[in-house]
Amino acid sequence: MKKKRTVQLRLGVASTRRISVSAFLNLCVSIGLITFFVGLLLATFATANPQTSSRTRTRNPDARVYPAGITPTPTATPCASVGSWTEQSPYPIAVSGNAVASQGGSVYSFGGIANNVAIGNAYKYSPATNTWTLIASLPAPRGWFSAASDGTYIYLLGGVDQNFNTTATLWRYDPVSNTYNTSLPSYTIPTYFHAAAYLNGKIYRIAGRAIGTDFHVEVYNIATNTWSMAANYPFANHSLMAAALGSYIYAGGGNASPDKTWRYDPATDIWDDAAVADLPAGRSAAASGAYNGRWLLAGGDVNFAISTSAIAWDPATNTWTNLPNMVQARDYLAGATADRSRPGWGQSFYAVAGNSAPGTPTNDNQQYTETCATPTPTPTATPTITPVACFLFENFDNVTPPTLPPGWSAINAIDPDGILWQTSNSGNPTPPAYSPPNAVWINNPDTISDKYLHSPPITIDDLESAGLIFRNNYALENTFDGGVLEVSIDGGPFQDILAAGGFFGQGGYNGTISVCCGNPLAGRNAWTGSSGGFIETDVSLPFSGHTIVLRWRMGSDSSGAGQGWRVDSLMIICERPTPTPSATSTPMVTATPTVTATPTTSATPTSTATATATPTTTPRITPTPRAAPTPRPRPTSAPRP
Repeated sequence: MKKKRTVQLRLGVASTRRISVSAFLNLCVSIGLITFFVGLLLATFATANPQTSSRTRTRNPDARVYPAGITPTPTATPCASVGSWTEQSPYPIAVSGNAVASQGGSVYSFGGIANNVAIGNAYKYSPATNTWTLIASLPAPRGWFSAASDGTYIYLLGGVDQNFNTTATLWRYDPVSNTYNTSLPSYTIPTYFHAAAYLNGKIYRIAGRAIGTDFHVEVYNIATNTWSMAANYPFANHSLMAAALGSYIYAGGGNASPDKTWRYDPATDIWDDAAVADLPAGRSAAASGAYNGRWLLAGGDVNFAISTSAIAWDPATNTWTNLPNMVQARDYLAGATADRSRPGWGQSFYAVAGNSAPGTPTNDNQQYTETCATPTPTPTATPTITPVACFLFENFDNVTPPTLPPGWSAINAIDPDGILWQTSNSGNPTPPAYSPPNAVWINNPDTISDKYLHSPPITIDDLESAGLIFRNNYALENTFDGGVLEVSIDGGPFQDILAAGGFFGQGGYNGTISVCCGNPLAGRNAWTGSSGGFIETDVSLPFSGHTIVLRWRMGSDSSGAGQGWRVDSLMIICERPTPTPSATSTPMVTATPTVTATPTTSATPTSTATATATPTTTPRITPTPRAAPTPRPRPTSAPRP
């Protein structure tokens, strides 16, 4: 006869390391009940040792763990920070005038000038492993050119060829297929030493060197595959720098008026001098990019001398700040921002190659990293929770919006508006939280965006199985904008949770994102449209023996907007299989229905027997007891005869 299955939180059995479908369904039912009592559970722990609402038990030495008794001070994003430069794995060749961009957590470098000639070599740098990998060479040699990423492809603009002829080519590199598309239309005026930036579905080519020095700004519309002219740069200039922040493009420096800076507004097609403070000193040929919400410039020629100087402009205060100096002085280098060694632990800016003296290229790879300047908490003991080996519960309620809890981070790979994932207690979509007052929220803009929320790392042991449950409330432009859940395993690249081997118990993806309008998630299954309020999503995490980081990712296109996406009441539980009782293990519960005593042993039940009592007489156990499914111990019940 089949026995009625007990509803219990059992994620694994001794014979397997993966979560079976039936066990995972048990998990979903049980966690639904646990959610109601989790506040009481945490309150019970807090009575003995108060702690924050986010607690991760892990052996990962890099994890940001805040043990019992510690309530970290909330910090704003970006936080007050301390930065430093370090040399990373060197670039495979000595070069200058190369084009650099980041995509999907990696840094890509193309071409450049080596031995006084343009080359076609190209490489990918993986911060997670600190290694460079050879990728497909350029279709033809290029130097003194530029690169910009739209979050899916990398666009390479102009530059000089191996004969130092100036070009106006536009090539598109696909990191997935490792191929180039050379059929895109060229822009009008061939240039080198120009600046380039991506913003809201368009690539901007700004000024540069041509037959003379150029002042034109040409704009490539990705959706229509066409070029057009924008308002001219205020004066002819080359070797200038540019970056996109929020809804604007910032450009400045260069060979003409090297301390001047300007802000370009695509909505008005106007270059504004007063909107951005001028550089503290003239600068040209520097590495440039957006980092931690600021415009960062590294190295270059400062007052006409190769420099180690690095500075950053903060749009909130309209001021330039001196950063720590680079390790090596370089000019005609290029830079980009990407995830540092472990995805989910923030980003670094990478300044690649460049000249150490006129005509002397190098193979440097200098990394700039900022960390929050907050006091390090003093660890205290945490209560042991059995059988859970790792546990994360987060309701986002112990911080003041918009601050994220410790260990969580937000990054915009494509940033049209400067709005990051943040905690929120009001606004759309409603309700604002599943467990008031806060949830974590991201907006759904009417422009192309790619916005990430990273969890703290979670270590899952070899003998552990894991499951995730969270509440999900989204109102995203149906089929055009959407959200996905991704995972990085042991610091590797992020991939969709389903592609990595997970599966949804309930509340999974409900649509496919259109390929029409530039969404970085185009063609992928995702959450899209409206959930009609908070729904429950349950996910298996079959990653035994690995450390993972989870990423909630929202992608939008250029066709319309939605109200946004909220996530709340998140719980990750890892559990070891229940061990089979041993006949000689007296500290374990010995009163099980499957034990058969010999006739010489009294089996009279004792009403005072408990799970912790040590019997004075150990029964002689038959060598091969019949094994039945192990029930949960009931400490106050007597052994069944």
